Amino acid sequence: RFSTTDKAGLRAAAGSATGAAAGLGLAAGVLICGISLFFEPSTRQALIVMAVALPFLVLQDSIRFAFFALGTPRSAFWNDLTWGALTALFLTIAFVSGRDSFTMLLASWAIAGSLAAILGTAQLRQKPEILKARGWLRRHADLGNRFVVEYVFARGAGYAALLAVSAIAGLSGLGALNGSRVLFGPINVLYAGIVAVAVPEGARLVDRAPQRLGPTILRLSLFLVASALTLGGLLHFLPAGIGESLVNGSDWSELHVLIVPTALLVAAEGFVFSQRAGLRILADARQSLRAQLFSGPLVLAGAVGGALLDDAYGAAWGFAVAMSLSALIWARMFVISKDANLSATTGSAE
Repeated sequence: RFSTTDKAGLRAAAGSATGAAAGLGLAAGVLICGISLFFEPSTRQALIVMAVALPFLVLQDSIRFAFFALGTPRSAFWNDLTWGALTALFLTIAFVSGRDSFTMLLASWAIAGSLAAILGTAQLRQKPEILKARGWLRRHADLGNRFVVEYVFARGAGYAALLAVSAIAGLSGLGALNGSRVLFGPINVLYAGIVAVAVPEGARLVDRAPQRLGPTILRLSLFLVASALTLGGLLHFLPAGIGESLVNGSDWSELHVLIVPTALLVAAEGFVFSQRAGLRILADARQSLRAQLFSGPLVLAGAVGGALLDDAYGAAWGFAVAMSLSALIWARMFVISKDANLSATTGSAE
């Protein structure tokens, strides 16, 4: 929404946005502190650490997106690198000193992230405007409310599918599914990184040449799909000895049979990622939510149906088929939104 504004306006918007993020993180932290009272001391300590750090961690995440919107991804890179380096340093100190409890390890990561947030504020040269958070959230409720509902619905459908698979195929079947997904971890990182860049850059593209958005999203879709299928092919033909070393002693044959459907699933997710990015670029939260409301139950039904047919193997194929059908839904919603935006742009130009 602000990627095409001037730098001064964008920095002012970044101040309000990061302030809103920090404010929400603070509210969530207070809630977590209250919930921690109902847990045993060791768990309570970890929850309190998370609650204290949460405003800073959410702030750091919002600052990262502000850097992309400003067209300065290098700043985001150095900030994330600082977080990683400080985490490695603090973890090393924790292990060397013998204080390697879960709470200390969590604190090492959280403190490093909090310091990265403070550094990011200095890099951004714009302090978070927490007092403007309410106004910011109210002005952008047309996007924010729908995106929240979409996120909750997507996560809810995903967790419901996993719970259903575990009830039908057992924990071993669910573990095999999760293990096959872990093998595609690099692709998921690629998806997240590209989408973070694609939205602000796509918004600037729409401002210059809106007719180029469709072909650009198509190329992005093909790249993400090809990346997933390429990794899937490499994993499928990997020698068993190397495969066993990758899964650290787990049953490679059990995971190997799931690679093909998992590759198709991840490829379909890549296509969905690109279409969702297109809708984000167009700021069309309505079509994005509509697509998710259709695709969520579809994925749940596919997973459950597949698990009933053939446990984990059937669930993997059920996920893949359902996500492929969902990709068509997302593509349709993007095309509708793109054509409407192009018609509006052409009409205003005339």
